[in-house]
Amino acid sequence: MRVTPSRPRADEWAVVLAAAAIPYWLRQRLDGWALLVAPTDAAAALEALDAYDRESSGERVVAGGGVAAGRRATAVGVAVALLLIAGLLEGLGRQLITDTSLRYGIAATTAMAWLLYFGFAGRNRTDGDRR
Repeated sequence: MRVTPSRPRADEWAVVLAAAAIPYWLRQRLDGWALLVAPTDAAAALEALDAYDRESSGERVVAGGGVAAGRRATAVGVAVALLLIAGLLEGLGRQLITDTSLRYGIAATTAMAWLLYFGFAGRNRTDGDRR
């Protein structure tokens, strides 16, 4: 019916068939682990295993989407923090900081923070997707 070189994968398939109350036999062959069913149960077994494959592939997409959403949320959070700092510097710093060299130092630090943000929170260099 189905053959896989992976014993854990064969065990997953066996659980699917057991949950569907389909009798099966799990045998090790030269080409891997074979999951066998009676000819009368073949159609139901294939349908159950195909449904399992569709469901398990959907779970991987959902998990990957959560990671991508977390990265985007982090990038947005860093941008908001940098904007808040810039607003405080503009609103309070101009009145309170009168030393020119200190102003240049703050400007350089802020510029470095923005450069790091745009350098590392932008596009992923490996696959072109947003982080």
